[in-house]
Amino acid sequence: LSWVPGQGSGRHDHGPSSGVWTVLEGTLTERTERGTRALEPGTQRVFAPGHVHEVVNDALEPAVSLHVYYPGLTEMP
Repeated sequence: LSWVPGQGSGRHDHGPSSGVWTVLEGTLTERTERGTRALEPGTQRVFAPGHVHEVVNDALEPAVSLHVYYPGLTEMP
């Protein structure tokens, strides 16, 4: 996915899917009930079903991330 400065996902989960995502370029911010963390290139996040979060590009430069889900997503609740 590509993220322009200020773009965010909105708060969401991934239904019954587990997944992993990796920041490839730029910096992304992940917000969860446990807090906020800045994610640099090479950082991976692994999650189970029910993980609620929001991802935002709070930086002034674009960012790129790669996401893989299983089972594949048909919608994002």
